[in-house]
Amino acid sequence: MTAQITQPLLQGFGHEVRYESLTQAERDLVYSIRSHELFSQDFTIRITQRFFALIAQKTIIENNRQSLERSRFERERSKRFFDVGRGTKLDMLRAEQDYLRAEDRLNRSVESYEVSLDRFKIDLGLPLDVEFDVAFTPPEFEPIDVSLTSAVAAALANRLDLRTSRDRLVDVERGVRIARQALLPSLDFTGSYTAAFPSSRNFLEQDPMSSSYTLGLSLEIPLERVSERNAYRRALVSLSREQRRRALDEDNVIQEVREALRTLKRLEASIRIQELTVESEERRLRLAVIELEEGKVGNREKVEAEDSLLDAKNDIVQLKVDYVVERLRLLRTVGTLFLDENGVPVR
Repeated sequence: MTAQITQPLLQGFGHEVRYESLTQAERDLVYSIRSHELFSQDFTIRITQRFFALIAQKTIIENNRQSLERSRFERERSKRFFDVGRGTKLDMLRAEQDYLRAEDRLNRSVESYEVSLDRFKIDLGLPLDVEFDVAFTPPEFEPIDVSLTSAVAAALANRLDLRTSRDRLVDVERGVRIARQALLPSLDFTGSYTAAFPSSRNFLEQDPMSSSYTLGLSLEIPLERVSERNAYRRALVSLSREQRRRALDEDNVIQEVREALRTLKRLEASIRIQELTVESEERRLRLAVIELEEGKVGNREKVEAEDSLLDAKNDIVQLKVDYVVERLRLLRTVGTLFLDENGVPVR
């Protein structure tokens, strides 16, 4: 029986060198989990965006359908006025043209909704022949109040991809230490023990006939270290590159936070402006109706006011959808978008 142990004292010494493969494998597993979580967040945002886009399209379809009904009424009204001599043929032709344009707008919006619904089914992994409809729940406008300083601090502390960037720098620093240690001479401590036993049927009753042990040091100083020195230089270059990459990643995160906050502020202002625009267009439409009944204007002014009001309502729905999606993106940007086991954002 022989037992032997070899302990490196210079090159190859330490837990860091011997367990490098296991350490890197464990850290790569953590990086993969983080990447999967980031993918889940991006997928949730994409599905949310397309879901609310469908709701916005349904709202636009309803607005276009109401516009078509008003255009049909105005067309019949213009014909009646023309028949009794209270309207001109030009007004009747304009009403007919507005009706056709409203019908075409409705058909286009329905087609666009059906195409988007098929794409949504594909995103959900459903067959295209599955019949379902999207619940009509308009997005709610809930302004958020967050400062730039706190948002940047949260992003630098919570972003998973930024954590991975910092951890990869630690991996490269560890690789530099291992490459530098590889330049040392090879000095190993060796100990061995040998025992000889006589032949016996019972192993537990055997006594060693003779035994010996040896202790020693083995020193090896190679004259050529070109490959080791090149590996060390490559490790230093990788360290410098990873340091610049980490600094760049942090700058990009700060820029993303600033851009996300600017986008939200701009959308908040746009929604408020659009709400005032809708109120203004409603007053314009009421005035046009009154003046049309008094004979001061033709139906053209009323149709233009209705079209402007319809466009304003459609625009505000789209702005609210954009705001909801950008709010989720802000949570993703600052690293505070948490999902439950079903992939639903946790408030």
